[in-house]
Parts: sequence; structure tokens; C-alpha cells
Amino acid sequence: MKKFFTRFSVMLFTLLVITGCATAPTASISVEEAQNYPRGGRQVLLNWTFDSAQPPVALPEGYSIVRGVGVNGTSALRFARQSNQVGEYIAFPLTGIEPGVNYMLRLKIKGDIVNAPGSRQKKPVVCGIEYRVNGRPREVLYPLKPLTGEYQEFTFQFMARPNGYEPHLVLYLWHDWSGEIFFDDVEISSEGQDVSARIIQPGNLTFRNGDTNFTIHVDPRTPQPAALLVSITQNGKTESVVLENMDENFCFKGEFSDLVPGKAEMTIKVLDMAKKLCLYTATYQMNVLEPDTPVPANAALFDEYGRLIVDGKPFMVLGVYGMFGEIDIQRVAAAGFNTLHLYASLSLRGNVRHADVATNMREGLDLIHKYNLRLLFSTATQIPDSTQAYHEWDGVKGMREVITHAVQMTKDHPALLGWYISDECSRDHIPYLQSVREQISAIDPWHPVWTLTYRTEDMPLYHTSGDVFGIDNYPIDARAEKQSLDKLVAAMQAANLGGIPVWMVPQIFNWEYHAVNPQVSGTRGPNRQELIAMPLLGAIMGARGFVFFSYTSLFLRGERLIPGSAARDWPAVVEMVQIMKSLEKFIMSKEDGIPVEVIGTDRVMAKLFQAEDGEVALVAVALGPDPVKATIKVPEHINLKSRFGLTRKTGPGLYEFTAGAIDADILDQE
Repeated sequence: MKKFFTRFSVMLFTLLVITGCATAPTASISVEEAQNYPRGGRQVLLNWTFDSAQPPVALPEGYSIVRGVGVNGTSALRFARQSNQVGEYIAFPLTGIEPGVNYMLRLKIKGDIVNAPGSRQKKPVVCGIEYRVNGRPREVLYPLKPLTGEYQEFTFQFMARPNGYEPHLVLYLWHDWSGEIFFDDVEISSEGQDVSARIIQPGNLTFRNGDTNFTIHVDPRTPQPAALLVSITQNGKTESVVLENMDENFCFKGEFSDLVPGKAEMTIKVLDMAKKLCLYTATYQMNVLEPDTPVPANAALFDEYGRLIVDGKPFMVLGVYGMFGEIDIQRVAAAGFNTLHLYASLSLRGNVRHADVATNMREGLDLIHKYNLRLLFSTATQIPDSTQAYHEWDGVKGMREVITHAVQMTKDHPALLGWYISDECSRDHIPYLQSVREQISAIDPWHPVWTLTYRTEDMPLYHTSGDVFGIDNYPIDARAEKQSLDKLVAAMQAANLGGIPVWMVPQIFNWEYHAVNPQVSGTRGPNRQELIAMPLLGAIMGARGFVFFSYTSLFLRGERLIPGSAARDWPAVVEMVQIMKSLEKFIMSKEDGIPVEVIGTDRVMAKLFQAEDGEVALVAVALGPDPVKATIKVPEHINLKSRFGLTRKTGPGLYEFTAGAIDADILDQE
């Protein structure tokens, strides 16, 4: 039986070979030497000061260079608009942006702008990185803070993106805003190789039972030889250690000599030993519990194999993003789900709405518990630029204070499973999310923090904001004739770089249901085969939890657009849930899978799972978009039988799997 981190060692070793890293021995250095390693890798790629006679970029209508209004009385770029509509704007293409490198946008901005009366667009976006495909804007990411009459520095981290996404620097004013803005000291710099590190143990950022051991996982792309400088500070005293013992799973293990109950601050520095540089620094606020602190009855903690343990047993999360009406909760439970995710957790209530928030919360949790479901409580609205954030709740004022109050109110309820703190936040939000994770774990060190994004370029840095990581890459296009699961493969590969457990969010909805002006004719969501194949692919690639998006899409959005569609689509979801439940003992096993070989194509992925009782099950998934045939070779003594009829035995240990597009089969042991 191998520990959790070894499950992906082959994949990660392959990545290291591709990137040219090696596991050369490292030379020993002292703490003092390590502390003096300089931060490495920064290089300025773009610098605009607007002082020269020639503007650094062509100026569309509304833009001008104005003397004497810059940060130090120099020139600045001015943009003025009286209308509320976006016209032509500066979108400067950025060249030389390389994958695997972290970039930073820095600039200073001041202005006087007005929001259009009655507008729902409350974000005064004034700069950012816009990604274009074939010259057409696809997505813009941006820093956000209130604009004032004095210059403020805006900063934003970004990365290269795959699949033809070309980054552009944009300086403008979003729709429904008018007024005047000044830009100065615009800079884009590379900040060095995008590497990071995560605390694997202790879980929940909490030392327990008098244990002072720790495990830290580093990005597999970290240049080798690598080392860590790890420090912990308590009560004004700091203990530091240099670790050079990275194992085959990219983990460093260490131990502090002495910790006392209370708070502690743990700092990690990733060192490039060859270049004598510090590549990454992170600081975590930690908890140290009294050695005899009892484990609460409702605790949900990860074990050393990456399995969530609830009531003393492995718990495979089978959840859905849903609603809290009793008929909805009852339907979810009847389908076989064991977990409910609620975006509207702060509005949770039972069948009767009370004036008292605490009563509403207790009765809502009781209702979830009545149907033997667990709740993933969402605080994801509590993000600085969220228009849905609660700034006052149950008499408590302040966005972060609301989080504290909600955690204190719900942490002891038996229905609670964990905390969901982020929903596809930008890279720039990661430090904030980490601080929210620390805030929650300080109050409730007995339930995991779940963090989620679809942006593979932000992985595994994004993993620093949670105990468990989620991906929600939805591959089934509403209108495409051919479909593939390539997005999910890429997302799971990136997610596995982080070394922490992964919970997948598979798609059960029609993309068109979420369009601004939906036109549902001729569109579809995942079919039966795709519904089954997506979570099975996640399981093959190491996911130990599955939270499907979304019940709300089917029973709220879908029903409004196509009455009766939810009743039509839900039975296939129920079937898929039952299939996943039938594999729980395999997916949650401590045992590694038995090696298999897929012959004849690279469009099929397969895994031979082994349960702890010795029973095996083979899972095969065709990635699409075209028909495919593959021979799967397993040990000859194992005899298997196809569950869905897509696979036949062709010889000792040889099984031929055939699929017309995205599809899956399970072969049970005879």
C-alpha cells in the first residue's frame, strides 16, 4: 500500500523528463546561507511612462497624453468618456509571454468616474489582461479596487494561456461608467518560474496530538536540485530548518523541536540550489492544539492516502450544486447523492422562514441532516469584488466578519462536511483566498476547505488556498457536432501537480441554459454516455470526490426554458450516481491500481482498480470525438466481464474496448 502522493508519480516523472529536470544530489547549506538567497527571475518586459514625445501605443479616440499630471508631476495617459458605452480602447498585444512563468502587471491610476443610474455593472474595471483568440476578445481578468482622486498602485498576476489565447494589456473604462482616468508607470515584468509549495501535513493548517512533523509538497516543475527553508515563529521565537530530502513524490518532510498550543506562523522558501536563488516564498498562519484535544463527532479529515474520513470511514463525496427546498433535498438524497453544495449557504433555512438567522440556519441544517446529506457550506460570495457579498449578516458587519460568524454558527452541526471558499477566482485573488482558508481553519480545524478553479495556468499555485482542490472544466459544448474530454484530461493533469486531494465537478447541464440570451433549440447537455464517462475519467486520474454542476441548472434554468426537461434529464443523472456508488470501494481504496497497457490508440484511458479486499474492476473511457478501438492488457490471471457490453475478451489478459465517441465501460471481476 502506497501513500496518496505516489498515485501520480509516473505522470509527474514524465513531466520532469519533458521539462529537463533531474534529481541530482544537493549540497548542504546553513540556515543563514539560505536566508541570504536573493529572489530570482524578475525581468521588466514593458515600461510606459508617457514622457516621450511619441506615445508608446496608438491612442484611440478619448485617449491623450497630458503633461504635469503624472505621479511625480510628469506626463500621464488620460482617458475621458461622457457616454456609458465602450468604444475602441487600448488593447496592446503582449509578446514573449511564456508558459510556466509568472507575470505581474503594475501601474498607477487615479480618476473621477460615475456609475450610470440603475446599472447592475458595479465594477469600475479600468485595466487588465484581455485574452484574444484569432483577434477576438474571449476573457478579461483584472485588478479591482475603488478609484480615487489620488494615484494608487494596481497590481495583477497573470500567466500564458494555452490554445491560442493571446494576452493583451487593456487600459479603458467598462460599460455603464463615465468620467476621467489617468494612467502612469505602467509595467509588466516576469517574476520568475511559476513554482510554489503547499503544506500537506499537518492537515487543516493544524498541529494536533503533540505532533510537530510536517510534509511540504513542491511544484514538480521546480528546478533541481531544490531545497526548502522552513521557519516557524511562536511568541517572538523562530525555529528554522533547511530541507534537502525531496522524495520521488516531490515532498519534503521535517520536524520542529517544540511547539506550544496557540497560534504560529510558518514560512516556506523554495530554493534553486544551482543558481542560489529563492524562487518562491509563502507564509501560513497555523494552529497548534492542546495534545489532548478531542476529535469532534462531526469531524471530516483527510488521511495520509488523500481520503476524506467521516465517522471513522472513507467518505467518497458524491454531491451536487443544489437548492435547499425540502422537495429538492429529498430528490437529491433519493438519487443517491450524499452531499449538497449550496451557493446560497448564508441564506439557508428550513421549511419556514424566520426573522432570526440562527434559527433559519439551524432548521436548514437539520433538514439536510434529516435526509442523511452533508453540506459543503459556501462562503464564496465573500470576495472583495463580488456583487453578491454580504457586508452585514445577522447583525454582524464586515465581509470577513460575516465569514467568522457563519463558521462559528455552523461548525458543530452534524450535517457540515466542509467549506467552499472560491468559485473560479482569478490568480490575483489567491493570497486573499489563502487568508480566508487560514481564518476558517483557525475557528474550525476539523473540516476541510475546498477551493476551485478551471484555469489550468493557475495550478498548482491555486492549491495553496485549500485542503482539497476542485476543477470545473465543462467539455460538452451545447452546439458542437463532435465532443471530446480533452479539457478534463488537461485539467486533471494540472490539478494533480498540487499534491493535495482533488474533487472533480463534472458537467450535467446544457451550456445554453447559462447564456445571456439563451436559444435552446438545437442544443443539448451531456448525453448518458458522456455523463458516465466524465466522472469515471476523473476517477481514473485520481479524483476522490465528485460534486456535479448543477441541479439548479436542470430544475430552475432548464425548466424555465424547456418545461419538462428536468424530468427528462434527471434519470440519467440518477443512473450515473448509482454507477459511481458501485465503484466506491475501488475509488477509495488504499491500494494502488494494478498496471495495465492500452494498445492501439491514445484516445482511451484505463485503470485497473483494486479494493482492499483484493477485488478488482477495470474502468475504460474513450475520450472522443471519433470512434475508437483499443486493446487493454491486464495480468492474465484476472478474468473480467463487461458491464455495458463495449468490451470483449480476445485472449488471456486481453480485452478489446470499442466506442463510437465519448463512452465508458466497467469490467467487473468474474
